[in-house]
Amino acid sequence: MEKYQSKYTTYSISEENFVIDEKYIHFQNIILCIDSELENSPFSQFLNQILSASNLKINIDSAIFQLTQGQEVNLTELKSTEIINILAFGIKPYQLKLNGFEELHKVYKVLNYNILFALPIKEYIENKTNKSVLWSAIQVWKNIVPSS
Repeated sequence: MEKYQSKYTTYSISEENFVIDEKYIHFQNIILCIDSELENSPFSQFLNQILSASNLKINIDSAIFQLTQGQEVNLTELKSTEIINILAFGIKPYQLKLNGFEELHKVYKVLNYNILFALPIKEYIENKTNKSVLWSAIQVWKNIVPSS
């Protein structure tokens, strides 16, 4: 219980009454994917393996946001003055209100964001070449030094 005092009234507000919208909690790494893929157990297991191998810890330094097919998100909703790394599985640039970022497995620097667009998760499950390309791209994405 925290106490807040104004000139006229003192309020006691229970901590249970504070709800923080998840999209405003800051995480250094944001993983975007299509929600239908995470409903599939092999796809979610593969994503967990990739995150674990990359030393990304969900709810510690990383967050997963699921989008529906075609859903758009404005990058400014991820309010931050720090660099944020975004890994987008199966997400098209237009869904992030971006235009001209069509090349996959390439890290784009846009404002305070390092964005890596990748294929949908299902494209990596059985294809070793795709896995290798993804792994190389993730290593570049994770090791980008913020410009000063």
